[in-house]
Amino acid sequence: MIPKFRAWDKSKIKTRQGTSGIYKQNGYVYAKAPYHPFCNSRGYVREHRLVYENSIGRYLTRDEIIHHIDGNRSNNELSNLELTTYKEHYIKEHFIGRKEDGTFMNSEPIFDDVKYRLYDREKQITEIYTLRKLIYTYYNRAKFEYRGINTGLFDTNGVEIFEGDIVEIIYDSEPFTGVVVYDLGETDFKATNNHEDYGNNFQYLTVGESIEIIGNVHQHPELLEDV
Repeated sequence: MIPKFRAWDKSKIKTRQGTSGIYKQNGYVYAKAPYHPFCNSRGYVREHRLVYENSIGRYLTRDEIIHHIDGNRSNNELSNLELTTYKEHYIKEHFIGRKEDGTFMNSEPIFDDVKYRLYDREKQITEIYTLRKLIYTYYNRAKFEYRGINTGLFDTNGVEIFEGDIVEIIYDSEPFTGVVVYDLGETDFKATNNHEDYGNNFQYLTVGESIEIIGNVHQHPELLEDV
């Protein structure tokens, strides 16, 4: 159950000695807000979400997305923030305009940068399909089982990380084991305990000293039994 809304006050950030209560990662600003229902395991939340929540007087849900109008992830002025849906945000991020018939024009890199992991039930093998390859493949839901999209990140051994991978993250010399999921609300990948309501039992993929793929949720679910 989501608690009663509490407005974020930047001037009252409580931190350990020597820290500012603010840090940046992947262009985003994170602020200390340990009371927040969707804070990470360190008690931080993306600042732009805190700013927007203050303006509407409630917590955003995980599937509500805040878009930076000017494309600058660090510009968290309220006038630069826009509440949007995942579909609308995806179009703004990955498409460059419309053709004369009104259909969207793709920005070329996405065709090869976006990859899907699919299980072929007929061949009984898992294969990686780029978006370009998938467009020219007869996709039959009865034939394929979706097993995740690539994160754009690689583990310590140089192996590409996909949604559904089970990873071990070392943070502050402490290990965290979780399955990689995509958070629509934060438009980011994170490792969680694989529970739908994981609370703050998660870790971002890029914050630790190291990250290693140790399996995936489809073939090695037993790795999450004690998480």
